[in-house]
Amino acid sequence: MYNVNAGGDRMIDLTQLNALVIPEIPINTEVSFSKEEIKEVGIFALSNVHVQGKVYKNAGEENVLSFTAEGVMTIPDAISLEEVDYPFSIDYEEKIDEITQNDVNMLDFKAILWQNIVLEIPMHFTKVNDYSEFRGNGWKLIGEEDLENKNNPFQELKSKLGGE
Repeated sequence: MYNVNAGGDRMIDLTQLNALVIPEIPINTEVSFSKEEIKEVGIFALSNVHVQGKVYKNAGEENVLSFTAEGVMTIPDAISLEEVDYPFSIDYEEKIDEITQNDVNMLDFKAILWQNIVLEIPMHFTKVNDYSEFRGNGWKLIGEEDLENKNNPFQELKSKLGGE
């Protein structure tokens, strides 16, 4: 049985699958990315991403890539800007005939994985629970629960402007 387990090889050879010699190509690998790739998208670090899945033919004789991937990316905290670990998990299943049209027998697996990792980067992520240390002269950071509280700093402003 053919098994993709090459420590992050980019390409998967689909020749035997397309010739119906094998029913599927199992994928069980750890994929790593260069520091240049991860810094380009605002990630400080990215652990090796564990990928498990397969490439197979569906009932319509189309090639399908199906995998789950798990890893941990280190990103800036949205409030403190400190480095925080953000675990992620990806479930992917899609026909790949459109992706491989230029070179029918090769699939650039690492590029597909990278695109999906980039989609997992959160816009804002924080592990800050105590907002009291984030204050300055005439300002302070408040959380959602403080905003709903009747004694929040915006209540005085609302009353002066004629709001509720």
